[in-house]
Amino acid sequence: MAGNIANARNPADFRIVGKPLGIEPIAIMIRKDDRAFKGAVDGINIPLSDSLKAAFLSPNDRPAEAYEDR
Repeated sequence: MAGNIANARNPADFRIVGKPLGIEPIAIMIRKDDRAFKGAVDGINIPLSDSLKAAFLSPNDRPAEAYEDR
């Protein structure tokens, strides 16, 4: 949904509201030398969620199941 909003003609016209159905940490890996792909991903312009910001500040090895009650 966030990707669709980011690509909308007027992204400011949309908001994601309500409690999330679920939150789990995910990531992608890209080749170190793939500047075109990195540029495309960086250009999506999706703001970081508070939970992702917290994850960056506190990296850990917990499995996805540890995040089910958040």
